[in-house]
Amino acid sequence: PAFRVPSPSPGPSPGDPAPPLPLPWAAPTGPAEPLDPDLEDNYQLRQELHNAEQRAEDLLTTLMKASQELERLAQARLGSKSPVPSGAGELATPSGPGNAPRAPRRSSPS
Repeated sequence: PAFRVPSPSPGPSPGDPAPPLPLPWAAPTGPAEPLDPDLEDNYQLRQELHNAEQRAEDLLTTLMKASQELERLAQARLGSKSPVPSGAGELATPSGPGNAPRAPRRSSPS
């Protein structure tokens, strides 16, 4: 069909056809019919992933604060008697207890 030039008067005039149906890719304006179940699952999973990431960040922040608080308490309790070894309260340092350098493994015989 040929394109019509919109009429200058606001609102549809009596002779105008009904407004066109929304394009299939246009954003839904009201309660849309349920999406394809796979898409629905995908959306749900994205939401859950986002929420899990938020919780993980919150937990990490809490853990870091707790670690700093523990270190502060340890420092206060020990006073100047014996300094805390460097790295004791640090998290995720390459030289941390969980990442101590290991002896090189012997290469397995091929």
